[in-house]
Order: sequence, then structure tokens, then C-alpha cells
Amino acid sequence: MDLITITAATVFSMYLNASKANDYYYNADIKNDKIFSLAVYEENGDLLTGKLKYEYTYDGQDRLTAKKVSRWSTHYNKWIRCYSLNYNYTNTGYDIERMKWNDHDQAYNEPIDKAVYSMFINNVTSVAQYKWNDRSHDFVMTDKMLVMSPQYDLVER
Repeated sequence: MDLITITAATVFSMYLNASKANDYYYNADIKNDKIFSLAVYEENGDLLTGKLKYEYTYDGQDRLTAKKVSRWSTHYNKWIRCYSLNYNYTNTGYDIERMKWNDHDQAYNEPIDKAVYSMFINNVTSVAQYKWNDRSHDFVMTDKMLVMSPQYDLVER
């Protein structure tokens, strides 16, 4: 069994599942079955108030490469960037790096933490969490676990 790759179809499926919830309203920019942005609104009396906005980027294989997150500012009446999740794919899995938005520089900072997903053996994935350490100028592992996927084809009928 291969490690799950986050593709355009995965993002689209998450959108369809979230759309069924009644607490929030969603507005998606969809082109060729790919979601490029998704705005989440909350009902506030007779008005809808912005909550979060997601912007998605894909590679040539339709794999998710970036998810940028913004929040709605009622003070400034506009979307304010928060952070970006960058997805890097390897032969054994992928890693996700999180970078905060820097208002002063108008750019994302260097990654502050990351998660590394690696296929360990069939149906077992290793997940390692890292945080950036300013003293050592390197990522330091903070947690590691194994995740098992059920394999239903082992039982004879």
C-alpha cells in the first residue's frame, strides 16, 4: 500500500465533505476539478462574516504543494495572511513545513516546524514532528509515532 499523496482530488473531496456542515458557508474557486481557493464564512445575524481563507497550489502531478492560510480581519476589513504549509514529496513519503507570515517583510519566514511522513513497511507510516531550534540552527525532533492502516484483505472469506 502506498503512502497517501495529497492530490487535487483529495482537496476537492475535503471541500465536498465540509460543505455538508451547517455551521459555516464555503465559497470555492474551482477550475478543472481543482480548488485554488476556499473562503469560509460564519453566519452573523443576516450577514456572513469571513473566518478563514485557504489558497492551494499544485504541481504537474496534481499533488498539493502549498496551502496558504489567511484569517478575516474585521478591523481592517480584509484577509490577513497567517501561515503557509509547504508540501515536499520524496520517494518514501512527504514532509510538510509550516511558515508564518511576516508583515514587516511581506513574506513568509523560514519554516518553524515540520512533519515528516515516511512509509515504513506495508500499511505502516512513520510520522516525525520537528520544531526549529534557534540555538542549533536546525530542526529538533519533538515527537515520533507509527500509524497503521487497516488491511482488510488478510481475512479469508
